[in-house]
Amino acid sequence: MAVHPVEASHVRGLLGGATRLALYGAGGKGRTLPRFLRETVPECEVAGFLDSDPALRGRRVDGLPVAGPEALEAWGIQAVAVSTYAKHAVASALRQFRRESGGSFAVLTGLDELHSAHCFAALRELL
Repeated sequence: MAVHPVEASHVRGLLGGATRLALYGAGGKGRTLPRFLRETVPECEVAGFLDSDPALRGRRVDGLPVAGPEALEAWGIQAVAVSTYAKHAVASALRQFRRESGGSFAVLTGLDELHSAHCFAALRELL
């Protein structure tokens, strides 16, 4: 699917210059974002998923590792895109973790909405 240049600039603006991301939420909602990012901003690399489910940690989902927030430094993460339904609570917890750990990663909460808008626009084109 071709990406409209305005969409790519919106995603880049939201990322704020970050090129190495982790996605919080390895479920259905989060699993759609790596492909969207590869197609929209190919210079951006998704290093893996963060998830609160201990059963997923240490596994791979769609080829990407799943871990907890403690992996952020080892992965060299510049930003975490939160893509869960409880995103405001998760974003708050990540900000607290950042303060306590001395991390410098950004916490992004709007990428999944931008992706949803992109999907709806593509669907309208098909109809």
